[in-house]
Amino acid sequence: GRVKGRRRNNQENNSLKARANDVPAGRATPIILLEGTGGVSVFSLQFAKALGLKVICTSSSNSKLELVRKLGADVCINYSNTKAWGKKAYEISCKLRDDSSTNGRKAEGGVDTVVDVGGAATLSNAIDAVRIGGKIMMVGNLGGRGGEIKRLDKIFYKAIRIQGLVVGHKQGFEDMLKTMETHRIRPVVGKVFDLAHSKEAFSYMASDKSRFGKVVIRVSTPPSKCLSSSRPSPSLPAARDVTLSSKL
Repeated sequence: GRVKGRRRNNQENNSLKARANDVPAGRATPIILLEGTGGVSVFSLQFAKALGLKVICTSSSNSKLELVRKLGADVCINYSNTKAWGKKAYEISCKLRDDSSTNGRKAEGGVDTVVDVGGAATLSNAIDAVRIGGKIMMVGNLGGRGGEIKRLDKIFYKAIRIQGLVVGHKQGFEDMLKTMETHRIRPVVGKVFDLAHSKEAFSYMASDKSRFGKVVIRVSTPPSKCLSSSRPSPSLPAARDVTLSSKL
């Protein structure tokens, strides 16, 4: 029973990994590029490492890069010091690929997926970083709604797929919960606000550049009362407030 359970978990993980990066299971280990160290990027890092992906992270803060290293980031790039961080990520990706997966050929350059949170401010670098046939998932617009995007022709020369993402589908959510349960993933919480201080929480999100991980608003209703009684909740570890330093 235990062996079958492990096999089933491995099959589910391989399926998730392949679907997330459009790379058939068993081929080169996918490489993902994450921008910044906010809630989306840090949570993405936790999932990526749980599924065995290789991860390149960017930040303007060396102290934050040290934190993502502790969470498993394979390579860190300070974009304040490296303006062309997309090209840098492209070069690094060649070295990250498994030699055994290339069958003696030169390793393909470019990351498989970019999780883009900056919008127009980061899209040019994201285009430089991604491989031929790779994809850019746009999940944020922190750099503003407008701006110059260089070399748009690379999108079709490299056959890049750019997809906007606000929320996923039900099956994806259930897969996420299974992965969290299997790998005991706990989101990194940078700061918690009470419901009465929601306004301060949003101001902190918008203006405080020192934040790392998720910003949480605590509500008074116990989580158990928010769950449907007709369906058992997944057996995740009990939620608790933990400071960032203790989580790492």
